[in-house]
Amino acid sequence: MRKSSGCKDLKRINVAVIILNYNSIEELKLCMSDILGQENIEYRVIIIDNNSDDNSIKELKYWIKSSSIPFYQIDYISDGMVDNSPTNKVIYNKQNGGYSAGNNIGLEYAFAMNAETALVVNPDVRIYDSRYLSKLYHRLTEHESALCIGSHIVDSSGETQSPMQEMTLFDEVFWLTKLVFLKLF
Repeated sequence: MRKSSGCKDLKRINVAVIILNYNSIEELKLCMSDILGQENIEYRVIIIDNNSDDNSIKELKYWIKSSSIPFYQIDYISDGMVDNSPTNKVIYNKQNGGYSAGNNIGLEYAFAMNAETALVVNPDVRIYDSRYLSKLYHRLTEHESALCIGSHIVDSSGETQSPMQEMTLFDEVFWLTKLVFLKLF
């Protein structure tokens, strides 16, 4: 994330944790429980509700009101108006532009909050290590040229997940044929 020129007086936040919610309030509450247990790092949470059409917004507002966690609630305005106070945020996006658009709103706020880095996390993620953010942040910042980092992902059955699928010999030899087949059908 770039250094902010307009937020020089704000305290530097190491990590802005961006969580995009769409009809997943129960998962979001579990994820937040893990995030709020993080230690040894300065972080803020940015929750974007991407125009949920269930009871997520109502439940989210109730959860915030009943918790002791300070959140500043914002109705997102499409002209890019950003409140740059360095506090946790809940942003109610009135137009669901999809996963990337929702996360971009969170990144816009992270930049305005003067965050050094941002973690985009889905509501169904569970983080069991209370130093996860700290470790991830230090690992990323120890390499000046690094722009992003991924972590070890384990599914609920204990199997390692990877965004990179190992190619088989068949895949390597017949990848073009497979691509043409997929385009035709």
